[in-house]
Amino acid sequence: MTFVTYEIRFKTGFFKTQCYILNIFERKMILTPREKDKLEQIVIIDKDLIAVEIINKDSSGAEIEIKTKNESYFGIITTGIDQLLLTLIREFGNKITVI
Repeated sequence: MTFVTYEIRFKTGFFKTQCYILNIFERKMILTPREKDKLEQIVIIDKDLIAVEIINKDSSGAEIEIKTKNESYFGIITTGIDQLLLTLIREFGNKITVI
């Protein structure tokens, strides 16, 4: 079993972001808020995932959009982008796009 962890800042309000820990394994993503203030863990399984877009990927970071059947999640990745991209492609295949 492959278990990989990444830190991503997801937009949670108009001018607010929240740090989440993204774990990817067995064709699912688990997003856990670093601080437990009223935010709950989000679990996205492969059958609910529509697409993941990595936007403006460069050496300083990238934006990420995770689209599911019911929600869209927007965030910023600042480290480990290449490894995250490889993990996403391995787990979710053609649902991953780099723009």
